[in-house]
Amino acid sequence: MTILVGIDGSTPSRSALEWATSRARSLGEGVRLVHVIDDEWGIAGRDVAQQAEDAGADVIESARRAAGVPVEELVLHGSPAWTLAGLAGPDDLVVVGTHKTGFLHGRALGSRSIVVASLAAGSVAVIPDAAVPRTRQSIVVGVAAGSWETAVAFGAAEAERTGEELLLVHCVPEDAPAAVLDDGNRLLGEARRYAAEHSTAAHVRSRISRRAPAVALLDASRSARLLVVAPTRGSVDRAGFLGSVTHAILLNITCPVVIAR
Repeated sequence: MTILVGIDGSTPSRSALEWATSRARSLGEGVRLVHVIDDEWGIAGRDVAQQAEDAGADVIESARRAAGVPVEELVLHGSPAWTLAGLAGPDDLVVVGTHKTGFLHGRALGSRSIVVASLAAGSVAVIPDAAVPRTRQSIVVGVAAGSWETAVAFGAAEAERTGEELLLVHCVPEDAPAAVLDDGNRLLGEARRYAAEHSTAAHVRSRISRRAPAVALLDASRSARLLVVAPTRGSVDRAGFLGSVTHAILLNITCPVVIAR
């Protein structure tokens, strides 16, 4: 797995770099630093384009010094989100920062992190702007029918790597009949067994929530080290490639989120 970090010198990208290098360090790996110079700078003229080139070199150099792990540096031209997403293979992890924190309750256009998460072939980690407190604990995984195995496997591996508890959350409607609850409990049982196959050390808990999925997962992960979800595509017409639940989570992010593919 290659860890690609999108950097642009902003506070969110520094948070992404810190998260990615911490993970790489614990795995004994390096990272690939990617800075994409927006082609739109060239429209403004040669001098402005040169300033963008110089600024990009500074961003890369600053990130290299801060990384503390082996790095590969890559400077490209193009649309930042689309170019970064296009670099990732199915087994790669792309790490990006986001300034979107807190509960917005609505759609917001133009978030590069959401574009990357929608388009990348591999898994994507979206890291909120604020630094992650060291007191955060647990790895939370959203378990949705039909699309949970990869998310649970990723979460179990992270729980074993970090020594944190693994919490599996499945959501059903508040007025769901008993049969739906029974199905949910069976699904969580399968997910617990699957998690045990991927981590022999992690302590695994599970619970059913009667709240809306995005609200339940955001609430469960408010003090978590990581939230892992699958890129469900149930509402493509309303929320783009990710599905409405994942889209809402990224708009209202409360902790680092991994969309596991």
